[in-house]
Amino acid sequence: MSKTKKIISVILAAGEARRMGKTKQLLPWGTHTLIEHVIDQHLQAKVSEIYIVLGADLEKIKKQIKNLPINILENHDWKLGLSTSIVTAVHHIAKEKVEADGILIALADQPLLEADYLKALIQIFNENPEKIVATAYEKKCGVPAVFPISYLNNLQHLSGDKGASQLINAEKSNMIAINSGGKTTDIDTPEIYHQVYRIFGSVEKKQTLS
Repeated sequence: MSKTKKIISVILAAGEARRMGKTKQLLPWGTHTLIEHVIDQHLQAKVSEIYIVLGADLEKIKKQIKNLPINILENHDWKLGLSTSIVTAVHHIAKEKVEADGILIALADQPLLEADYLKALIQIFNENPEKIVATAYEKKCGVPAVFPISYLNNLQHLSGDKGASQLINAEKSNMIAINSGGKTTDIDTPEIYHQVYRIFGSVEKKQTLS
């Protein structure tokens, strides 16, 4: 049996949600907010630490989640694109010499990718600890994805708004793609939010958040 690896979660939540028109991280989801729901899924996945990268509306979001068992990082360059949030997190991890075998990078606006899916990614990484384990999309692969700690330097040199997908798709020979079962929906607009919330978000679920 493969030895269980130590995984750090990095949840990207720094965007200003222009298309939503409001702070989407704080939209209702179940009995909590969207960002609390996503954090809870990572807690249930039993990762060793969780880092939340914030930028726009930092104080409002921070007030909502500051008492949770997470680490909050501020991305001062969030306007320059998604990659800056990843760089913020991995710089911190490298500087603080945080012990880990892998880094699970995820978005704060994909609430349908719940704990069971995150656990599946982690399990496959445990069995293939030198490979990137990523989520398959229609034409590419992306996050959530688990990166071996050996990719820390590569992640620190990302740029632009494509996030980690640019690195994932450049490393196809060293990547395993996992099908999410159509659950990669991003909550980007009021229309998408209301449509998905009616089906999934209003359902009362057991959560580990107090």
